[in-house]
Amino acid sequence: MGNFRVIIALVGIISLVAVGFVLNFAQAVFIPLIMAW
Repeated sequence: MGNFRVIIALVGIISLVAVGFVLNFAQAVFIPLIMAW
């Protein structure tokens, strides 16, 4: 059962990194579009 907890922790970390990456990407894409518009 110890491995299961490690897997959950890894999934949580990966999802946090993914969310941060998506937010950075959205900022990089949408802010210039809004300013240009």
